[in-house]
Amino acid sequence: MPFLMTWKPEGWPYENIQRMLIAYEVDGAVTEPWRISAYNQTTVGDRVWLLRQGKDKRGIFGMGEIAGEPTLLDYQGTSQMMVPVRFLRLVDPEKKLLIRHGELTGILEATQIATRSSGITLRDEQSHALEALLPADYREREGTDWSAEEVEALVADYFAMLQDEINARPYSKAEHRRALMRASEAN
Repeated sequence: MPFLMTWKPEGWPYENIQRMLIAYEVDGAVTEPWRISAYNQTTVGDRVWLLRQGKDKRGIFGMGEIAGEPTLLDYQGTSQMMVPVRFLRLVDPEKKLLIRHGELTGILEATQIATRSSGITLRDEQSHALEALLPADYREREGTDWSAEEVEALVADYFAMLQDEINARPYSKAEHRRALMRASEAN
């Protein structure tokens, strides 16, 4: 079952989103506990959409999946049900949106867009429609096998980083990942 998580700049500091973006840039994904209303309906692997609410720049700026079981955690001084979400796509909502507010109005109901809760359920067809609106470079490569060249490049890159680590040479996982992505796009 897909879920719609929400974020408002006035409710949770933008600095937290910036921290998430740094981790995402380094690892290609970031896991963060998120408030969820429909916690009793979650299954690990369920699709999650992250909606920026508020006055300006409203729209979807993250996509991911439920990464664990819901847990009662402290959130801003109160106990809330939270679930770990692994964000697989994430952009800076101050600079860019994956899906703009105007595009959402034909897919999500007005009550869903304006929800006061985070972690409400969506229908499967709504999630599929959102997936179709993602820019091509943010879509998942579901159902495709890796080519032999892609596997060879990935393994070679892994061993290059391992060799750097063994020899105590500095390296950047993010730069290695970007180089692999550029090479993959060139092919």
